[in-house]
Amino acid sequence: MEDHNCIEEPIPTKLLKTFVHDDEVWQIVFSNNGKKMLTASKDNQIYIWSIIKVNSDEYQFKLKIKLKKVHLGDINQIEFSPDSTMFLTCSKDRTVRCYDSTNGNVLSNCIKHTDAVFGVAWY
Repeated sequence: MEDHNCIEEPIPTKLLKTFVHDDEVWQIVFSNNGKKMLTASKDNQIYIWSIIKVNSDEYQFKLKIKLKKVHLGDINQIEFSPDSTMFLTCSKDRTVRCYDSTNGNVLSNCIKHTDAVFGVAWY
């Protein structure tokens, strides 16, 4: 049996963008189509970003929408839908919400759970 040898490729060292929130950024999620990104912060804000590929190794990130105070408790997870048109959030406030990823409108508020919700997924 031989040891596995990985290809020695350099780790990327070029800073593409600094994403600024009013508090700590806890999550970054990319859409499945690679055209959007969500950032969620400790202060219960979610930012929707558009990603534009400039050339083979350069991207631009443009802030499209700021969603403030989306939950009453910490945002535990954010997740894009498979077609990238919606996203889910869940929180310590015992709720799950569904948003339109184009305009940030709430599409659905799920009935409160009996305890904090720590994960969401699309099936």
